Amino acid sequence: MDNNLKQESLIIKFEGGAVKEHAIPVSSFIETLSGLEKLSCKTIEKYYEKKTRVDVKVTSLRPGSFIFDLILSYAEPIRATVENVNLISETIISVINLGKFLMGKKAVEQKACEGDLNQTAITNCNGQVQAFNNSTINIWSDGSVRSALNKTTSSLDKDGFDSIRVQSGTKTSFVNKNERPYFYDNQHEILNENESNIILEITELSLSGSNKKWRFFDGDIEFYAVIEDETFLTDVKNKAYSFTNGTQLDVILRTVQKKNNSRITTERSIIEVKKVIQPN
Repeated sequence: MDNNLKQESLIIKFEGGAVKEHAIPVSSFIETLSGLEKLSCKTIEKYYEKKTRVDVKVTSLRPGSFIFDLILSYAEPIRATVENVNLISETIISVINLGKFLMGKKAVEQKACEGDLNQTAITNCNGQVQAFNNSTINIWSDGSVRSALNKTTSSLDKDGFDSIRVQSGTKTSFVNKNERPYFYDNQHEILNENESNIILEITELSLSGSNKKWRFFDGDIEFYAVIEDETFLTDVKNKAYSFTNGTQLDVILRTVQKKNNSRITTERSIIEVKKVIQPN
C-alpha cells in the first residue's frame, strides 16, 4: 500500500485571567495536550477507516501569549471510499463545531442533503438546522473522540480559563466556559486510561477476521480485548498466521477504566499488533 507522509498544523490559543497573569497550571496544559493528541489520532483513524502512524508535536509557545502550534504528521493511506477530502486539521475543527451545535444533546433529526451525498443536515434540540460532512458526523459518533474532546476542553472547568480557540488556516472553532458542558462525557466518567507495550498469550481467537471474540492471558488474569489493528485482522482472515496453543502477541494495549453511575468497568483494546510470537 502506498503511503504519503502528510503534515498539518493547528493553532491553539488559551484566553482568560490565568493567561494574562502568565500563570498557567501545568496540569491544565498537560490535560489539554493529552486530549488534543488523542483527538488527532482518533480523527485520523476514523477518517481513513484504518490505523495509521501519527506523530503529534508541540512547537514552542509564541512570545507574550499562551498560543502554541500543534503539528500533526501522519502517513496517509489510500481511502477505501471516494468522498470529498478535507484536511484533518479542518475536520477536527468541524467536529468541535458539531459538538457546539448539538449543545450536549443528541441530534433530533439527520437527513441527507439533496444534491450532495457527502453532507447531512442535522437538526439540534433548538430546531436549528446545519449541514455537516458525513466524515465529521461519523467521527463525532465515536465515544473515544468525545472523550478526547472532554479532556481537550477540561481546562475551562478551572478558574482563570475563559476560552480555547482552535484554528487551521481560515477555519476556526471557539469554545468558551459556558459551552464547556457540551463536551462533558456524561455517559461514562473516565477514571484511568493508559497504553502499554505488553506480551499477551492468546486463549481464544477469531479466524474470520472479526475484531471481537479474542481472549488473552497476561500472566495474571484472562480478559477479552477488541483488536483495532485492521492490517493484522486482514492477515488473520487471509491465513497469514498459524495459531497453536501458546501463541503470543506483542501488542500496544489500551486500557480504559470507566465509572457508569456507581459501577466501574474496564475496557481493553489492542491498537497495534507488533509481532506474532510462536511457542518454542
